Amino acid sequence: MTSCSKIQALPESLCKLMMLRHLNLSYCVRLECLPSCFGDLQLQSLNIEGCFFNEDVADSILNMSTLKIFETTLAFDDSAYKVKELRENLKLEGFCELNGGSDDLCSRITELEETPCHEINIQGLEDFNILEGIKHAMLFNNLKLTKLDLGWRSVEHSNKVVQHHKAVLGMLMPPRSLRHLAIGGYYDIEFPKWMLEIRSYLPHLTTIKLVNLMECNRLPPLGCLPNLRTLFIANLPKLKSVGPEFYGDYGSCQKLRNIGFYRMENLEEWWTTRSSKQDNELFLIPNLHALYADDCPKLKFLPYPPRSMIWHVENSDHVLPEHGFGSLASFAISLLVLFITRATNSAETWRRAQHLSSIENLRLESIAGLTTLPEAFQCFTSLQSLEIYECGELETLPEWLGDYFTSLEKIFIRTCPLLSFLPESIQRLTELESLWITDCPALSDKCRGEDRHKISHIPAVIFN
Repeated sequence: MTSCSKIQALPESLCKLMMLRHLNLSYCVRLECLPSCFGDLQLQSLNIEGCFFNEDVADSILNMSTLKIFETTLAFDDSAYKVKELRENLKLEGFCELNGGSDDLCSRITELEETPCHEINIQGLEDFNILEGIKHAMLFNNLKLTKLDLGWRSVEHSNKVVQHHKAVLGMLMPPRSLRHLAIGGYYDIEFPKWMLEIRSYLPHLTTIKLVNLMECNRLPPLGCLPNLRTLFIANLPKLKSVGPEFYGDYGSCQKLRNIGFYRMENLEEWWTTRSSKQDNELFLIPNLHALYADDCPKLKFLPYPPRSMIWHVENSDHVLPEHGFGSLASFAISLLVLFITRATNSAETWRRAQHLSSIENLRLESIAGLTTLPEAFQCFTSLQSLEIYECGELETLPEWLGDYFTSLEKIFIRTCPLLSFLPESIQRLTELESLWITDCPALSDKCRGEDRHKISHIPAVIFN
């Protein structure tokens, strides 16, 4: 079932397949949760790489005693502690944590070559003894290794310490078998040779996560990796621009499905063609499924952004397309989800959002100054789900709601204390199946009382 980008839920009947042993749900980017009885399955392997669940997936499989192999993504993972608990509880195979400053690190790395370990996490590399490890800290020969996480803790950084970082990363060159790589806390402005020629050294790499690289002002040519599917970068304060050098000389990122940016306050531009200007050039990220931008207030894609299926934009208004998608506008890519959080309530923001007119799911969260939905949203005629959360100044929903959102099936409203009534036109939304109202006391009272007739046609109305 890998890469089924439109699947939002699995049927409960899946749990009746008691002979099912292997399940691959990787890159099902819209899959929001697993069936309630999922833990009853007797799976031996489960792959959820590239999935972003609304609910904690670890709880669903915490007692699945038959599970031996659990593949999850290195990126976008906000519940690493749950995954660790899962590994310990089920005694999952193939994972090893090492202390980068321990005296026996080098011998431990060598010993792992004779074990079934395929995932290694090495933290505390700021204490690594180069003189002891220079001949022995070899990961390159461990051809079973597929996932590697390397981390340095933040300490006072002299030139000697910075040079130490590059030397250590150079020695810990992974094997060609590696598919997932995470680097955190690396402090050198330069990268070792294997990172600069990464296509030759790690041709099977699919996931890259770079976090807290405080001196990095230029990314390695990661875009030339032929199998890259997920890229996540966070808190690289000196990175201001990503240009054609990112893609090398090898064409486009045909397999790249997920991009995530977090706390990239100074990143201003990301080129999506080789010149950033010419509309008739080869587009370099043609098949994106999910785009996440959180606290990237200056970021723009030039000349236009990828035509992603899922847009999650938080305090990153300029990521939204300014002039559409150029030559990508004619591509048959479904724009499905738009989440906008902590955005500027401005005509320009909503004008940009109009270029995503075919979305089916719209979420607005924590939009300061938003008193009603902007008229620009009238273009969202395919909308099936509307979510409005924590918009403390929202006073009304417009009457045109019932004229333009005629495909709407679900409405979620949470923590909008000034919203006190629903529009009369909501009665014309005949496809509406459920209405959820949470922490909106004035609205709840009105809908339970004198406005009850407005929502009587909705099969499920839930007040929390």
